[in-house]
Amino acid sequence: MLRLLTIVACGTRTVVDAVFGAYRVGETTYAPDLLRCLRPGMLLLADRNFAVTALVEQIASTHAALLIRCKDARVLPRSRRCRTGRGWLGWER
Repeated sequence: MLRLLTIVACGTRTVVDAVFGAYRVGETTYAPDLLRCLRPGMLLLADRNFAVTALVEQIASTHAALLIRCKDARVLPRSRRCRTGRGWLGWER
């Protein structure tokens, strides 16, 4: 078994970059190797398991925009309520 992580363009579904390795190693260990392809003006969408402070800081240093779905227990600064009333818009610095 192996673990494969990719960054894929949403519109074209083109693979922008990929890394892989042993399955026993977690996703967040491999994720920093994908940051080499991120540029200012890009938007990275990530699932909740990638909302790790050190990784978020590394992604932010690329100057790419970032949108991560976080677990309910994650405490983030809240800036305003989303229109649906079911979530919060927030960010970490």
